[in-house]
Amino acid sequence: MLLAVANIPLYVVLGRVIFGDWAGFVDTLKFWLLPDIVSMFRGEYWDDNRAEFKLWIFVVICFGMVKAEEHFFFAGA
Repeated sequence: MLLAVANIPLYVVLGRVIFGDWAGFVDTLKFWLLPDIVSMFRGEYWDDNRAEFKLWIFVVICFGMVKAEEHFFFAGA
């Protein structure tokens, strides 16, 4: 838990790399909450898929950083 909180500055930097800015992150969250069928009828299906993929990549990298640090720092304990 402590590592997850300590990594917040890294999450912000990673978020800027993946999403560009806060508006890009908010747009990604909107696509994530919007059902795919609605995106399809709006003609935004592929934008929705790309946004959801970026969000999953962000989550996986953040989780992976914490697990790697935990393994590195606490493996010998």
